[in-house]
Amino acid sequence: MTTTQEKTETKALVYVNNRLTVKTTPTEDSAKENHPLAENLADFMQRVDDIYFSVTAMVPATSEILKRRAAKIDKIFADAEEKIKTGSPAEAASAGAAIVDAGHQSEQLYRSRLPEIIEQSLFVKLFSEYDFFFGVCLRELYRRRPDLLASLSKQISFDELIKFESIESIKNSVLDAEIDSIRRESYVEQFAILNKKFGLPLTKFQEWPDFVESAQRRNLLVHCGGHVSEQYLQVCDAAGYKFESRPKVGDRLNIGQKYFEKSAGLVARVGFMLTHTLWRKVLPSECEQANEDMNDQIYRLLCAKRWITAAELGTFSLSDPMLNGASDIQKRIRLINTAIALKNLKRTDEMNKILSSVDWSASVRDFRLAVSILKDQTEDAISTMKQIGKRGELVHEIAYHQWPLFNAFREEPLFHKAYEEIFEYPFYLKAEKNAEEARSKLEKSKEPTPSLQLSNPTDSAESQKKVAAPRKRRVRPTPPTDTSHIE
Repeated sequence: MTTTQEKTETKALVYVNNRLTVKTTPTEDSAKENHPLAENLADFMQRVDDIYFSVTAMVPATSEILKRRAAKIDKIFADAEEKIKTGSPAEAASAGAAIVDAGHQSEQLYRSRLPEIIEQSLFVKLFSEYDFFFGVCLRELYRRRPDLLASLSKQISFDELIKFESIESIKNSVLDAEIDSIRRESYVEQFAILNKKFGLPLTKFQEWPDFVESAQRRNLLVHCGGHVSEQYLQVCDAAGYKFESRPKVGDRLNIGQKYFEKSAGLVARVGFMLTHTLWRKVLPSECEQANEDMNDQIYRLLCAKRWITAAELGTFSLSDPMLNGASDIQKRIRLINTAIALKNLKRTDEMNKILSSVDWSASVRDFRLAVSILKDQTEDAISTMKQIGKRGELVHEIAYHQWPLFNAFREEPLFHKAYEEIFEYPFYLKAEKNAEEARSKLEKSKEPTPSLQLSNPTDSAESQKKVAAPRKRRVRPTPPTDTSHIE
């Protein structure tokens, strides 16, 4: 395969990955610069994933450590008791002292809450990351809409004024104060402020009560040791949260892996929905770019086998406000990608309902291929695949290797036969080449690089300039293929 061919296929992959307005794939030499809102969201969702991965790794590990300590103490007891029975008086005395020491260790072990502390600390960290994300999101919206900044009212004394070096530093100070004042409010109040400021019903989504309850539970852990307060119950009731078993004031609430998993996914989805709702409302001229990023995010979730999150965000992407400014082809790609997630969740009825919402008969063959695969119409899919040949409107060779649509289809013997007939060499040869390229990128990603951190909204003006500047996407290691534990 020639270099020209490889570049052409890369261009097609970008199209398959929903970047419909991009003509060339970013390379290491010329990387695509991300929109700051998109980058902030991508970083936030990655940090949420990292926190959850940490919980799944660290909590079992610490539990195992405590089990080993308990087994060691049990052995000390057993050995000491044996020496008391059979040993000399000196050995018996030494054994008695060992029992006393082991008793102290046992008491400490009994009182240890190490796995719980790790779990709760990371749960609190989950919302700390959300707070940071929220502040950066607001800052970028204000930065790109100077008229919003002009609408802020803040009096500055002459003594304060002369301390500033420039008008820009004054603007940053006013904006910092505004963002800090909003972030100090509860999440309920924050959303109410945004509702009023931007005229958006931001709390009108199904999981809003669950989000409020999770945030309130975080407050209980920080301020009340996890014990239920009257305020917690009142806020949850006001948000419409339905308890499975209503706790009483003073009851202690735990987290647990299932609840943590649910909350992590929820926080990530709220960040996603908030970003894309505000992005379209505050910056309507950037609607095309917002649509592009939304499709990219959902596609990445599919590649990571994050079926539940992909299905939920895919459904959100098909809501009327999110389809504003989206082309017909973008809408159809969202339908297909959402259907892919639903199929992998075995929610066939929902998948069929989505697919039946549009007429595919007049669509390009690439879409008809996708629908046939999703509906397990293998013979129709093979026939369409051959009609498309080496190059379709959306589907090119690399798509057969990377698009999650083909995950199960690639296991069909008929697929391999058709692939070899079309491209004149076996599927595995190209797969090996792709794997080698992926390994090469992984090795390069391990090389030390400067940390690219988004600045805190209250940082210096100089730091804020770094946030505002467009940045090249960093290369991240390929996520593990076994991510079933996330969902």
